[in-house]
Amino acid sequence: MTVYGEIILLLSATALLLISLWFINKLAMSIVFFILILCKYAYFVFRITPVGKKEYDAIRHAYFETTKEEEQ
Repeated sequence: MTVYGEIILLLSATALLLISLWFINKLAMSIVFFILILCKYAYFVFRITPVGKKEYDAIRHAYFETTKEEEQ
């Protein structure tokens, strides 16, 4: 996943969780959503390694070459 893709995914997931957090009036569920947001960021920071543009293009090229061979 590229850094740009990672940022877009993080922002969209955070926006959805924050919107849900805004409409929930119970303290327990607000705490759960806050913990989910923290876990999401920890997962993206420590578990997902971003790839560079050259690596991303190489992976895409290799994927499309194998799918063209399978079609024939």
